[in-house]
Amino acid sequence: MPKAGKVSTKENASARKSTVGGFLLSHTLTSRRFWKMPEPKSRKPGLPVTIEDRLRGAIWGQFVGDAAALGTLWIYDLDELGRKFPGGVNGFEQPQKGHYHFPRQAGDQTHYGDGALVLLESIADRGRFEVKDFSRRFVETFQPGIYSGYIDHATKETLENYSRSVERNPKAEFNFQNGADDDQLGTAARLASLVVHNYRDPDLLSLVESATRVSQNNPVAIACMKFNALLLLELFEGKEVPAAVRDVEERVGLMGFGPEVCKKSQAAREADQEEVVKATLAFGQSCPLEHSFPSASRRF
Repeated sequence: MPKAGKVSTKENASARKSTVGGFLLSHTLTSRRFWKMPEPKSRKPGLPVTIEDRLRGAIWGQFVGDAAALGTLWIYDLDELGRKFPGGVNGFEQPQKGHYHFPRQAGDQTHYGDGALVLLESIADRGRFEVKDFSRRFVETFQPGIYSGYIDHATKETLENYSRSVERNPKAEFNFQNGADDDQLGTAARLASLVVHNYRDPDLLSLVESATRVSQNNPVAIACMKFNALLLLELFEGKEVPAAVRDVEERVGLMGFGPEVCKKSQAAREADQEEVVKATLAFGQSCPLEHSFPSASRRF
């Protein structure tokens, strides 16, 4: 199995071509350093943006955004951020000594991006989302002693749950739906590939729940990921962000899941006139979705 960030040259070409993930795997995800990667083919000015463009953009945005945040991730103290980067934060900063992602290089993925690549490779190789295939790759990739990067709480607890289950009953098949009781950002950082590949699938929300439970068996995380998936669908159709968010709030309200998620989304919309830093400080900078969901929504 290829390590996170590397793409095997022995992938099944027909499986790849049958997936939307093949947009990138066919020729671009050959390096973990995105500043070395070829740019997408430019479009002629004036041509309409197509759904295919938006699907590509969702996957590119997922990985490029992750790499851009590598060196500044989890530096919450704005004064400290200013001292470390006196010229301002422009993206793709080099992690400094003592940082969670040191000694990775500018343009590398964070652990979130590595997890996203594991999911993308699984979908591309299998031609569909298979929870057991993705989960096995995830467990193998992030094993302590094998994975050299930072491992977050959700991943650690998921690996511990898996190891305990195997030790207790080595012959039983683990269902990979008992991940950590974690309400942070792990699944959000890799959701785009799943939604892109299954954006016409009527069972999308069930797939999203299954993918979330792999490492986040938590109702808040599941509700937020379903909201995010529905929002991506609206954006793929070309809706402007404010209208898309309102439509998803309405749909989620009718579906009856995640009323607290809708409240957080509405609060973010109501803070639309506030400066981003001020709004983020008010909602909270930390990873739990109680804070990060409205903070991220406000950044639209």
